[in-house]
Amino acid sequence: MVSIKQDGRINSRQLNDLDLVELAGFHAYKTVRENKYITVNDKKVKVVDVIADPETGLNAFTVQNTANGGYTVVYTGTNPKSKEDIITDLHLVNTTAPPQLEAGEEYLNDMEKKFGKIDSIAGNSLGGGVGVPTLELVLFLRVYVPTMECMSD
Repeated sequence: MVSIKQDGRINSRQLNDLDLVELAGFHAYKTVRENKYITVNDKKVKVVDVIADPETGLNAFTVQNTANGGYTVVYTGTNPKSKEDIITDLHLVNTTAPPQLEAGEEYLNDMEKKFGKIDSIAGNSLGGGVGVPTLELVLFLRVYVPTMECMSD
């Protein structure tokens, strides 16, 4: 997630990989509240949405980078006290998508409808398991589907 400006300098206003790791590996396990600010390294982000779905076990939040306005969806990892999380962990080795993965995809779609383009997705442990398939689908839809449509003209 490091972006290089045209003059060759690193864009320090953008969240980088270390920032995303801190969000997913540290802040996701704390109490996250909407409209609160989180300092990630030297950057400030505002929590703009939080979901805690007891039915599927999905826990995630969306932040907006106050420096550049970009959005990041963060999926929380395994909570060992959550039956839904343990079931989802076990189902990750299956070919059938567990409800939590489907809820993760739906959450991302909802955030894109609400805020527009999502700049990054982060997740630790189970959160990575929820985020990666969601990200793969988004990339497929953004890269391959438009390409296929162009090829059909």
